[in-house]
Amino acid sequence: MLLREDHKTVEKLFKTFEKTNDEDTTERRRIVDEVIEELTVHAWIEEHHAVVWMLSELKTMDASHERFKAKMSVLME
Repeated sequence: MLLREDHKTVEKLFKTFEKTNDEDTTERRRIVDEVIEELTVHAWIEEHHAVVWMLSELKTMDASHERFKAKMSVLME
């Protein structure tokens, strides 16, 4: 049940991220930080090591970095 709720929350965040403009790096950073928080616990529960690695990269990457949006897209897939 908890994992299902995590999925719904993260899917909503992904949709919100997709609606942001390239200039809205502050909002993208906020959304990604929330996704990181939600998925970190979830990933450890399910042992998704690749997801944890991606989350750690996003956490330290500047939201204006040219690869920021692309990494988030990979995570969403």
